[in-house]
Amino acid sequence: MRNVTVLIKDAMMDDDYKLKVNLLIAGLMGEELDVDQEKDDNRRHMLKEISYYCDNANESGEKSDYLKRTSERIKRYLG
Repeated sequence: MRNVTVLIKDAMMDDDYKLKVNLLIAGLMGEELDVDQEKDDNRRHMLKEISYYCDNANESGEKSDYLKRTSERIKRYLG
């Protein structure tokens, strides 16, 4: 399985990067009714990896602003 940050990096190369990144994050933030602790820990870990990538990505302009907002949204979600 590919690392979640590789998926984000790939998405950032496309014109529709916002859609692709938002879909990935929404899937990780979605609440499931029957989640065990290991699965929840893994999901939270992936969100933290994405947030770290967003904070440290070498993007500029609109993409940089988008990644900053995305990281802030993830951090709010994780509490």
